[in-house]
Amino acid sequence: MGKRSIGELPIFDFLVVLTLGSVVGADIADPNINHVHTIGAIISIAILQKIIVRWKIRNRTIGRLLTFEPTLVCS
Repeated sequence: MGKRSIGELPIFDFLVVLTLGSVVGADIADPNINHVHTIGAIISIAILQKIIVRWKIRNRTIGRLLTFEPTLVCS
């Protein structure tokens, strides 16, 4: 995600970071969880994030919906 501060992150990227933190935190908190499943979940989330980012770049309408850009209302 690069060298951006948390305040500059789009909401989608912030939610991905939050989800990754939850997955890793659950693995650390419970010693009975197999680490292979956690690694699989992290890789799956990362791949899904990359696919959605490419989709957002190629389709501007989808990008606006996922990043919650403000909509101009002209009267």
